Amino acid sequence: MPASFEPIINKESEILILGSLPSIISLREKQYYANPRNHFWKILYSVFNSEISYDYNARKEFLLKNKMALWDVIGLAEES
Repeated sequence: MPASFEPIINKESEILILGSLPSIISLREKQYYANPRNHFWKILYSVFNSEISYDYNARKEFLLKNKMALWDVIGLAEES
């Protein structure tokens, strides 16, 4: 059964971005929004007028540095 990831959050987080359940690609890569066709990271970096990083740890730090938290709220799903 596909399971979501732990939230990316810290005590300074002020903005919570909620998703539903990671895609198959995200689950395989063990990263939020790992599908290269998904524009989440491109949009987020452009909002802050920053050059996009393709390093996942840098992306997580970018969220936290900008006081954002990220969480897919569906914890577990059954494949059909």
